[in-house]
Amino acid sequence: MANSAQFAHDKAVDFVIVGSGSAGVLLEKAAKKLGLHAQTEPHAILSQPHNGRPGCIKCGYCMFFGCEVNAKSSTLAAMIPLAEASGHCEIRAESAVFRVVTDA
Repeated sequence: MANSAQFAHDKAVDFVIVGSGSAGVLLEKAAKKLGLHAQTEPHAILSQPHNGRPGCIKCGYCMFFGCEVNAKSSTLAAMIPLAEASGHCEIRAESAVFRVVTDA
């Protein structure tokens, strides 16, 4: 599959290339036979450690499952712990928000 330098984008971005498994290998072979270039799409996955979370280990199971090393970004993994640690956030289970009041 393509590396980050081959990904057509406005800026140089370090994308994690997740292991594609056997299906990805077959797709890449078929694309080559047709004269095409198979390329993975970017994911919201850490390429290196950030905010106490490790970088991706490229196991390839993140597409439909949780991340065993916590490198896959989601609100639960990336934002909620930081918000709670700030002391300005309260998590209330089984609740609905109707209005947010701020000092701003």
